[in-house]
Amino acid sequence: MIKKLYTLLNDSGQLLIADFDKNESIYHEKVHNGFTHDEMHSALIDAGFKSADIKTFYHGEKYL
Repeated sequence: MIKKLYTLLNDSGQLLIADFDKNESIYHEKVHNGFTHDEMHSALIDAGFKSADIKTFYHGEKYL
């Protein structure tokens, strides 16, 4: 999907993705448990992006 999105962008276009950081303690066939920054960076560069700035912008707290 990232490769397809890359082909749809203008030459100076940017792609913004919001997703979860990888959480190994979550596993279920119907639940996405996130990506590592390295996984996402590799996917973006492999798709043709020249650079990838990846950062965690929020660390949630578990409240009961």
